[in-house]
Amino acid sequence: MRTSVIASCLSLALASASTQAAPSKIPSQNFARPSEYAGAEISPTGEYVSVITPFESRHGLTLIKLSGNYERSLIKFNLFNESAAEAAWTDDSRLIVMKAKEIGSLTAPQLNGDVYAVNADGSDNQQIFGYVEDNGNRSSKLKDRGNVSYIRHIPGSKGEALFSYSPWLSGNSKFITALYRVNTHTGKRTQVESVDGNVSIVADTAATARLIWAEDIKGEPWMLYRPAAGGGEWQPVPAGLAGRWMGISAFEPDNQHAYAWISDAGEPKTLYRADLAAGTRQRLAGNPEMDVDHVMLAGYEGLPFAVVYTAGKPKIEYTNPGSDWAKLHSGLMKVFPGQMVEFENFTKDNNKVLFFVYSDRHPGAYYIFDRTTHTPSLLFETREWIDPATQAPTLPVQFQNASGQSLFAFYTAPLGKTGPQPLIVMAHGGPFGVHDTWGYDSDVQFLASRGYGVLQVNYRGSSGRGEKFERSTYQQWGSGIQDDIRDAVRWAIGQKLADAGKVCTFGISFGGYSALMNPIRNPGMYRCAIGYAGVYDLAQVSEQDYMSKQTKAFFERTMGADKAKLASQSPAKLAAQIDVPVLLIHGKADHVAPFAQYEAMSGALAHANKPYETLVKASEGHGFFEPKNRTEVYNRIEAFLLKYNPTN
Repeated sequence: MRTSVIASCLSLALASASTQAAPSKIPSQNFARPSEYAGAEISPTGEYVSVITPFESRHGLTLIKLSGNYERSLIKFNLFNESAAEAAWTDDSRLIVMKAKEIGSLTAPQLNGDVYAVNADGSDNQQIFGYVEDNGNRSSKLKDRGNVSYIRHIPGSKGEALFSYSPWLSGNSKFITALYRVNTHTGKRTQVESVDGNVSIVADTAATARLIWAEDIKGEPWMLYRPAAGGGEWQPVPAGLAGRWMGISAFEPDNQHAYAWISDAGEPKTLYRADLAAGTRQRLAGNPEMDVDHVMLAGYEGLPFAVVYTAGKPKIEYTNPGSDWAKLHSGLMKVFPGQMVEFENFTKDNNKVLFFVYSDRHPGAYYIFDRTTHTPSLLFETREWIDPATQAPTLPVQFQNASGQSLFAFYTAPLGKTGPQPLIVMAHGGPFGVHDTWGYDSDVQFLASRGYGVLQVNYRGSSGRGEKFERSTYQQWGSGIQDDIRDAVRWAIGQKLADAGKVCTFGISFGGYSALMNPIRNPGMYRCAIGYAGVYDLAQVSEQDYMSKQTKAFFERTMGADKAKLASQSPAKLAAQIDVPVLLIHGKADHVAPFAQYEAMSGALAHANKPYETLVKASEGHGFFEPKNRTEVYNRIEAFLLKYNPTN
């Protein structure tokens, strides 16, 4: 019954798409060009919006001053020789900026512990965390070498904020996390307390730390909390309150009641209203198949009014449907049909709402809604050169693998095409702690624009469906995960979405591993394979010297430690079994999937006398960053596919 319903929905959706004329060929550089805007934050008074933007091949911070009619004056400045990764307002016109190192387009910038504070007009910028060298006879007070996390601003203060700081390990030192109260105008900091371990900290509305959590070396979560508002001794969180894992999204003004997403035994996370002092909880929302991914808050310092699920097409569940905020959100969803609306942040008087609108065909745009005039105003499109009408629809689907387990996937057909299409199966990276989501994907849209159907599958091991689901394929990189990808391809063929004789595989990072491992495990299913920044020798992964003890333990837990088994699941050790042409794409500066992985795979293919092509860039990391290099990636993929899996 489920399959027939899905097939009917697919037929209707694809028939609707087929009524639109197929667009002319979109230039590759349109897909390669990065977003112009990300991470927008409206200031507390609504006078400014801060946003991360491209800046001299990195990312800088742009301040937009809003006039009454939302005309913009831009203030661009770069405080550092690396990228701006995060920003937050600590006062009406003061904000902090977290500095980071770009390590490739496939992973988030890596925070390096440097934090700056600056006024909205670009004046009075100063470093408040980080390491600053002494200058002659002038000694620097900043000698921080560690990780810094911004927790929240301190209500009622003049630009004060709460930060956590964990020094990097050296010698026999142990992890310690310190909590600091920092005046972001003067840089003066006061240590509030310290906690053993490298922990995450949640603070309440009074900026008092209330919950700390971390994972031990075995990957087991542990938590401590303060039951009473105002502080007190740290205590273990009772199992009856937190189960196996608890996170807190918001506190009520009494700081006794909190809104927490909880998993008792590895099932998908559910949202509860918890009474921390009494140790009781009330269920508000949950789904037996999907995690509560995040909540939507009712304004500045507000409480959750809705939860969002993302394992399939985004689903919204209003926990307080009668609230003004739920009505506003549902109304905006009607204004932007077929798209997702996310409230980003608010002015402190709650008169202005900064929100983000996106879809599978629309990369996204930021708007401001004025609750006094009841009108939304466009701030900026993140990629204004992308016309959603020329992009292909992505359809959430559900199927059963060979073991009878229900899996989520996404299928994108070329615009205007129905029936079996040449297919690219595109496995996501990770493999654990990651899942594909419904939304705009440049790689998917590029492939669809070249005439290919694209299949993405959230195989067992993907996040978004609970810890048990994620851990169910530990030590099955080359078996259970690959079998789910195979079953997705078989399902697409059976649904007459894919041409069984025209299937190729493409993936990035762990997806690159899957792109080569799946043809090995399923000879005859594919015509070609593309691995981008992939991992190909599992034993080599576990032997990297720079990894921390926690990272090494993670790989041993998820990959295994038996050398023979690792070899049996490593494409670089099984190159003789690859029966398709291969394209390998890699950056020499990749420190996530080191270049040695590429060398192992390309060397093995050459030794086995297998046909393969390569694209290597010396300056690129984990995923190519420069638009010209990203354009070259797309052009090489297109040429490779036309050679081995033509659409005609």
